[in-house]
Amino acid sequence: MTELFETLGVDMEVSDMSFSVSLDDGHGYEWGTRNGLSSLFSQKRNLQNPHFWHMLWEVTKFKDDALRYTSCI
Repeated sequence: MTELFETLGVDMEVSDMSFSVSLDDGHGYEWGTRNGLSSLFSQKRNLQNPHFWHMLWEVTKFKDDALRYTSCI
């Protein structure tokens, strides 16, 4: 993303950002990036949830696909 911004001439600043998701008032998925695995598995039941593991696989697949796509541009 930073390479794209540099190419477009967008001004950037260094920052410390995180991302989190909470669905269905905390009864669905809860996920965060701030504190490593403790945030990723903020709901301990997700350790054994195949749907959660599939979501993680999809996120990783999306990242890989996006990197592959942007390297072709």
